[in-house]
Amino acid sequence: MNAKWRIRFRLSSLLLMPAMVAFFIAGWQASRYQIRQEYEQQKAAAQLRREEIFSQLELRRSIRGDLWQMNIDNLEQQQRMKTFDRLMQDPANRNLMPEFRN
Repeated sequence: MNAKWRIRFRLSSLLLMPAMVAFFIAGWQASRYQIRQEYEQQKAAAQLRREEIFSQLELRRSIRGDLWQMNIDNLEQQQRMKTFDRLMQDPANRNLMPEFRN
């Protein structure tokens, strides 16, 4: 093997080895911390979006329920008015309520 390509370990390189390992570990931990922080931020943003979507869905459900109840109330009112009109058209009931006569 050619001496030019041989790796030479000198005392200075051996003394720098723990510092290099320490810097590598510090960088790796900083990278892990940054990745964890980004993950926590994304998780918090997703939770906020989820809560907003659920609140919008609950609002839509309540509006739909209110509209459904209004529709039922309108149908009941129409049925009452039809019954009232039918009773008013009956000749036997005309004298019962003179204020509603035509």
